[in-house]
Amino acid sequence: VLYADEIGQLESSFNALILSNNQVVEQARTIAGGDYMEEGRLRSKDDTLGLSLSRMTRALAVRQQENETENWLKSGQNQLGECMRGNLELQPLATAVVNFLAEWLHSQAGCLYLMDDKTGLLRLQGRYALAEAEAPARLGLGEGLAGQAAVNRQPMLVSDLPADYFKIGSALGETPPRHLLVVPFLFEERLVGVFELA
Repeated sequence: VLYADEIGQLESSFNALILSNNQVVEQARTIAGGDYMEEGRLRSKDDTLGLSLSRMTRALAVRQQENETENWLKSGQNQLGECMRGNLELQPLATAVVNFLAEWLHSQAGCLYLMDDKTGLLRLQGRYALAEAEAPARLGLGEGLAGQAAVNRQPMLVSDLPADYFKIGSALGETPPRHLLVVPFLFEERLVGVFELA
């Protein structure tokens, strides 16, 4: 024989179970809809279904980020290839490349140096939003950040640049850059050049 308070406890337990299952179903719908930002609500530390949903959500979020990054890179490669098509002269080609890279990477200034194998120097071939005096016409290997990146064959990211490093200017004013990216590029292990973006 069940007493009223036992029936009430049983009803309360069933209601809690139904609510918990509805929450799991709602979380699964959210995940199935592609929203991986919501944290799973664990019913207890032994909630294996909730823990599994949380692990699955994290794994899906990581995979989604990897896919977005891969798509961004592929799209950039395709668009860079398009901007290079038809440019047969060196200087317009270098300018088109540095312009594309600066815009694609949301940089406010940039330059592109190509390796001159005859002289062993890096020669400035393209500029983006830089005054002529702000980028030397040639650099030796190991000279400045671009020359050092060429020697090391490794990209460099420099943050917190000094206020007097150089100014990014517009008709309305000037501001110092906050970051500088210096990247050497190679073809079949041979140094081709270096680009800098600020």
